[in-house]
Amino acid sequence: TAVFNEASNRNEVDTHTHTHTHTHTHTHTHTHTQKGHPRTRQLQRLEIEGSLSLPETRPGVSLQQDGGGLNVSGAEANAVGEKGRGCSRRFRFQGSYQDITTLTGVPEEHIKTRKVRIFVPARNNMQSGVNNTKKWKMEFDTRERWENPLMGWASTADPLSNMVLTFSTKEDAAAFAEKNGWSYDIEERKVPKPKSKSYGANFSWNKRTRVSTK
Repeated sequence: TAVFNEASNRNEVDTHTHTHTHTHTHTHTHTHTQKGHPRTRQLQRLEIEGSLSLPETRPGVSLQQDGGGLNVSGAEANAVGEKGRGCSRRFRFQGSYQDITTLTGVPEEHIKTRKVRIFVPARNNMQSGVNNTKKWKMEFDTRERWENPLMGWASTADPLSNMVLTFSTKEDAAAFAEKNGWSYDIEERKVPKPKSKSYGANFSWNKRTRVSTK
């Protein structure tokens, strides 16, 4: 009987030890799950609470809250913005652009003294197509031209006089001008407002809209 009781106690101890080990393993797995994806839990907390806690960033990048969005400013803002296109629309990336004038090799006289105009070209009056009004263009200011007084020939030494650049948006054009150190002016797009007209107004007898056929 003593041997049987001792064996039973040993089995109980083994069973208790196994149970404790299993519980410890389960607790460890649960803790690993909680710490496995801190960024996912953080984004879920942001969506639920509607608040924003700023995560760790690399040097040169600062994060700010603006109306529920995330603004990134700094030297790496442009690169972060390119990578952030596939992210949620909740986050908006804005920032300044790096100056590349020291790498382009453009003379200083064509950087500090030049001014560009960013605009949308008007529709050609001789045609009805509007395809050329969908892009933004950048052109440089006009420099003094050289004219031959005898023959009337005209020329210029400005290498940027005939260069016209095309962009999809005015923001892209402004960013390109900032990176190259050019001052710029943006002319907003002029959208025509169509007026409602009636064909019967051409034959009205008591209005000044009648068209004469003589």
